[in-house]
Amino acid sequence: MHCYEVIPEKDACKLYFDLEFYKAANPGADGKDMVAKLIELVSQKLKELYDVNCSARDVLNLDSSTDEKFSRHLIFLPCKAVFKDNIHVGNFVRSILQPAVRLAGSNVAAPIAEGAGYTSQCSAPTVELDGSLTNLTAVEDASKGWPAIADQRKETETSHHGENSEFSFLIVNSKEGDKQLFVDL
Repeated sequence: MHCYEVIPEKDACKLYFDLEFYKAANPGADGKDMVAKLIELVSQKLKELYDVNCSARDVLNLDSSTDEKFSRHLIFLPCKAVFKDNIHVGNFVRSILQPAVRLAGSNVAAPIAEGAGYTSQCSAPTVELDGSLTNLTAVEDASKGWPAIADQRKETETSHHGENSEFSFLIVNSKEGDKQLFVDL
């Protein structure tokens, strides 16, 4: 069976991740442990940046693995909190994973998206040149009565110290043996 989810442009959406690696190219990789560490990291960033509480029990963890490939789809379901739109989800993910992108090298670098759906008071979160993050804060989504994560700016320093150990679990080998992220950006 196949299931598809369509996330309409400009609509509020939940935080989600597509995770995968080829098992033969990563014989020492423990997918379950990697997923647990990612959930812990993301939950920490949600709390730190937005004061949103989230834990593993608030994550829908869908296993799509085969004999050849480890594959998971995660949907974060913190209590009554959503992102403003899909672009904001992507920018949040890229922002928190920048240290892992640097570790993996330039072949996985993905630019922060800019574009449709923004107004002058609602610009996309970005990673600044000095390494600081533009923060997102919870605001009321009038259409649903849920706080939507929007992007009021507040700089938060990121530490490069300890990046290697904190983010190294996110680096895997592609089928061809190149370094890449476990998380599909």
